[in-house]
Amino acid sequence: MPDRSKFAWLVAQSVLVDGLSDDAEGLADFLVQTARKVSILVSDQHEPDSSRIAKLIAAGATLVDRQKGKEPDFGDAETMFVDLFTSPRSALVEEARTRNLTLSSLAEVIVKSQPDRTIGVTGSAGKTTTTYLISAVLRAAGLSARASTDDRFTPSGPGHAMLASLPSLDDDTWRVVELTSHHLEYVSTSPHITVVTNLFADHQDWHGSFEAYRDAKKRLLSFQVSNDVAVLNYDDPIVRSDFAPIVKGHTVFYSMTDISDADVFVANGAIMVRSAHGASELCAVGDLLMPRHHISNALAAAAAGIAAGASLENIASALRAFAGLPQRGQIVGNVGSVAIHDDTIALNPKKAFSGLEAFAFDDVVVVSGGAMVSPGGEQRVSSDLEKADLQLYCRELSRKAKAVVLYGDGGEVIRKMLENDEQKRLTVEVATGFETALAQAVSQANPSGRVLVAPVFYNRPADLKQIIERAVQPPS
Repeated sequence: MPDRSKFAWLVAQSVLVDGLSDDAEGLADFLVQTARKVSILVSDQHEPDSSRIAKLIAAGATLVDRQKGKEPDFGDAETMFVDLFTSPRSALVEEARTRNLTLSSLAEVIVKSQPDRTIGVTGSAGKTTTTYLISAVLRAAGLSARASTDDRFTPSGPGHAMLASLPSLDDDTWRVVELTSHHLEYVSTSPHITVVTNLFADHQDWHGSFEAYRDAKKRLLSFQVSNDVAVLNYDDPIVRSDFAPIVKGHTVFYSMTDISDADVFVANGAIMVRSAHGASELCAVGDLLMPRHHISNALAAAAAGIAAGASLENIASALRAFAGLPQRGQIVGNVGSVAIHDDTIALNPKKAFSGLEAFAFDDVVVVSGGAMVSPGGEQRVSSDLEKADLQLYCRELSRKAKAVVLYGDGGEVIRKMLENDEQKRLTVEVATGFETALAQAVSQANPSGRVLVAPVFYNRPADLKQIIERAVQPPS
């Protein structure tokens, strides 16, 4: 049973839960123990697990049918908990706003349960890695921590498992939470320590514009007060110009260069920490096992760890032990002598570009493509800003890759862009699907070469290890 004193804002409320996803059901189960009344908005297209629904109904929840083309029945709901995959521009959310319902989310329940002991991380890239690293830093320092990455790396952010663990957490436990723009759209509480890794064009179709996407991210800082801490990436011009001015508490900058405004930075091959007593070396960059493009995330984690009370020695120990997370550039296996690098989290051009930067010239064959619309209905790479980033990615492909194998509608978009490459030095192949593309890429690679899987567009989650195992097994 949750400690109702920590959820006083819910006790007298009638609430509406959007949908029947695993997270929505977990949220409903939590709310029936805290809120006055819980209703669940059910689409007529859903086929729910009858045993789980029966359990919720037995606990007091009410199901409300949401029929296509008809106005939803909000009943006497005062707050609606929006599903992670429901767009803020959807008819449901717009109607809820018209009726002056408070909009909230599963993530806000977690943050609001203990904001003074919460670290929130957002950004267009690096959120998951930074969240994981912060929890590792805290634990190395002997501090109790519960992180959203303890349960999952995708989908991003906290889910029903972290929510269900709240009653077992004591008041000294740090909650380390990855918060996407989808979460932040509905928050009204800021964590004590916030981290912003970067900002670039993403989810334009979801939010309607880059400005709306940026403003959702800025809500992470909007409710902080004078004793709170904001850890910001000085190297990102938008973070520096748009986020830093709204900080109400203490700003901590980190940078990959020795800029005087940075509190955590890189100089002479080492991560340094600046304080009133001068600069101290945290650890040598060469001691780190993580991929190069994660060093900035390590700086963010170090800064957050310092703000939470971790020692430099403990922080350095945690950073040295980290080798990277799945789906973020790690070698996931080999087909023959060809190493397969899994960067399947790269579902936009900027992330794919960042992963490709780690490779030497002519050293890699790349697999890219996928679907232009995700299952939730979001159009991928839809804005002019995202298309400009895709052009940069295509230039980097032409500069860095030995060959590229493309698949799906997204692959066709990339193929057309690559046609404009005046040098045309890059070998371009088209495959009928993802697994076929991977096989063709392996055949294009040099002996003991490398294949990088970076979809750019939406790619159905794939277990590359299983695909590789099938590829190396001899035909029966």
